[in-house]
Amino acid sequence: MDNREPTSVEDFRSTLARCGKDYIQAGHSGSESAYIRFLGIFDGCPIIRDATVHALKYRHDAGEHASTSRQRQYIEIAPQGFPLRCITIGLNIAAIDTPALLKTIVMVRKYKRLHTGRHEFGAAARQGDD
Repeated sequence: MDNREPTSVEDFRSTLARCGKDYIQAGHSGSESAYIRFLGIFDGCPIIRDATVHALKYRHDAGEHASTSRQRQYIEIAPQGFPLRCITIGLNIAAIDTPALLKTIVMVRKYKRLHTGRHEFGAAARQGDD
């Protein structure tokens, strides 16, 4: 795995090809969150998504964000960044694993109207949901 900061989309594409993966882990990941990078399109231009993915149910069960226990799933896109564009994703899942990350990448790539800011979707997380 190559943890250096990518200098261009083309360099990152080459890194992914060498690794044989669709994303790379960009930092420490656990069951509550993951830090990954993957290719995407933003405003018609190829970019590298620098993503933090959170499991909202895990965070709620751990006592975090008590006032937001009914928080909706979200995608939040930073206002600037090239070739890296920071994105934070909160999902109503119990834990982050490889299948969840792969599905998240597909979801973000299919969401054609993404723009900077916060996009909420789906039902709110509730205590006791499985």
